Amino acid sequence: MDVTRIYFSQTGNTRKITNVMAGGFREAGHAVWASIRLGSSTWDIRLAGRFTVGA
Repeated sequence: MDVTRIYFSQTGNTRKITNVMAGGFREAGHAVWASIRLGSSTWDIRLAGRFTVGA
């Protein structure tokens, strides 16, 4: 399964959390992608098998 992380991290804390989550998904054998932006398009979400969202 593909997992897309969609987040914005001004201070770096959200990036750290999503990196930990990505490690767990990768260990489980999933492909993990990142979409780092202030606003994500519906195209990003449609391409994802599963996704996480953080702010």
